[in-house]
Amino acid sequence: NPIKISSRMLISLESDDFDVMNNMQLGLEIDTAPILASFMTMIREESFLKLPLRYILDHNCWIGMIEAPDLDGQGIRVEPDSKVTAALESFSIDMQKVKIAATCLECTSPGMIDLSNIVETDAAIDDAQVQAIDDATSTGNTVLNGIEKLLSGPGFAQGQLDKVLNEAKMKCPLYSPDFFFQGVEVEYEALKPLKMDDQRLKYAITIFLLVGSSALILFLMFKVHAYIVKQNHLAWLKSLPYDNVFKIHMDQVRAKNEAAFVSNSTHSMYKSSKDIPHFARMMIPFVIVVNTALFVSGHLNLGASVLVYLELAGEKIYVPGFFQFSIAKSTIDMWKGGNHEMAIILLVLSVIWPYVKQLLTMALWFVS
Repeated sequence: NPIKISSRMLISLESDDFDVMNNMQLGLEIDTAPILASFMTMIREESFLKLPLRYILDHNCWIGMIEAPDLDGQGIRVEPDSKVTAALESFSIDMQKVKIAATCLECTSPGMIDLSNIVETDAAIDDAQVQAIDDATSTGNTVLNGIEKLLSGPGFAQGQLDKVLNEAKMKCPLYSPDFFFQGVEVEYEALKPLKMDDQRLKYAITIFLLVGSSALILFLMFKVHAYIVKQNHLAWLKSLPYDNVFKIHMDQVRAKNEAAFVSNSTHSMYKSSKDIPHFARMMIPFVIVVNTALFVSGHLNLGASVLVYLELAGEKIYVPGFFQFSIAKSTIDMWKGGNHEMAIILLVLSVIWPYVKQLLTMALWFVS
């Protein structure tokens, strides 16, 4: 008799804009599925020859002939590279003639009704249904091949075999002085989850240290260069006659007085009525204020919205405002999600810095 598997699939989406209800009965029928497994075991010859007849029907005593690896409290090999004495070398399942059945119990999507008509098989099998059977068989075998790779070789299956070998020796009175009844199971410690450090924080600290150290090195180089230039200048002045030094000093005093006169005799750009037109002097502060207001609006209001338009099994679904975000909301979500570094960078570069630029521009426009 073929193997039959059945399940219920329910897809339900309901909102003010649409109502989707697809309730289907799915079935899988496997005609034949031969299972082939190949085990490798290394049994001690001495243990085999000395097995008492009274234990010949105890499978734990037979398994106990196989040398078991040393396990820790969590059931993991103490020496991972130790010799393997029992292993599942190969495992294969080959499904043949897989049939899929789908029956719509309550379907609103036209595609689901069409799917039910396509995959439904009966005595009169057409070419499309034969192709569907072949495709289902190929897909099923592909999935099973992945399972075979997980079970064969080192990994989960080998770990379970190692536990079986150790427990068999404890459950056979021939090998274990601490023999206990077979109904009692060996308990292992739970595997402790690996503690992963926050790599993003480490990267941020590393970048901060690199940038800070680079800035410090540049600052020290600038100071050293300025000191060397100053010492060379003093040495050059000492080598000049007194009249030349006095002349250089007077030139420097004259240049300083001219700079002070220019600073005292000029006004801020806002008050420079002779050089800047009245319209420009009034318009620039207004533009700065409007620009600041636009930044406030952009940071607080909706920045973008994601709309969803999809077609599910022939039924069209439209979801307006599926996801909406703004600068303020994105910054708060990043901080709550644990991405503190990106939240700080976004806050500084996209929120604080634009207002700082506007304030500096306004200050330069009014300061004399």
